[in-house]
Amino acid sequence: MRSIAFMILLTGCVRDTMVGKWDGELICNGREYDVEARFEETSAFDYEGEMLFSYEEEVVVSGSEATFLAELLYEFTTHQTVRTGGQDIFLDMTWTKLFCEVEFGDGSAEEGGCLNVGGIDNSDKGEAIGYVEMRYSGSDRITVDDDNCEGSLSN
Repeated sequence: MRSIAFMILLTGCVRDTMVGKWDGELICNGREYDVEARFEETSAFDYEGEMLFSYEEEVVVSGSEATFLAELLYEFTTHQTVRTGGQDIFLDMTWTKLFCEVEFGDGSAEEGGCLNVGGIDNSDKGEAIGYVEMRYSGSDRITVDDDNCEGSLSN
């Protein structure tokens, strides 16, 4: 009888956690991003972290072929809505940093070009984006499928 009570006690303590590093690809507004996210638990079921979106594309700058690279960093907070299993999570996201670089065929690189080469308008950088709904599998997958983005992250 004592072992059954112990097993029930242990089972009661089981919970899923999003803590850790997550990687994947998201397509947002027609652009494919490599995404890395880091979730840290700040208190029971509450998380904060960062999500780095990066992409590159071939461009022509002043008649020369080049590669445009961009990294967009977002900070977020979220709350795990149930102890275990699949569940919707809502990430309260803010766009915090932007880095752009143009790499030329001769091996040289220039930092910048976010707006004039990449067409990235950063006028809302630093402002809250709001809640982004995602689906946490309860173990190893976070997916998003809304009007702006679709894809998944795995840990």
